[in-house]
Amino acid sequence: MKFVNGKTGVGLEAIRSRSRVRKVVKARGLYCYLAKEKGGITGAHLMKELSLSSGAISHLVSLGREVFLPK
Repeated sequence: MKFVNGKTGVGLEAIRSRSRVRKVVKARGLYCYLAKEKGGITGAHLMKELSLSSGAISHLVSLGREVFLPK
């Protein structure tokens, strides 16, 4: 979480919020990508933690991949 906060300036409280502000959504995507792909957290766990659907989690993971690994 410190990495996400340092890279985006967005805290965990904002990531868990329902905010649709672009900066927060990018931070949420990065959080989901790192948790799922690098941390081994399941999509189901992220769904419960963030109160989002499986499709939303998949979209956020893709968005986070683009933020973490820019082309």
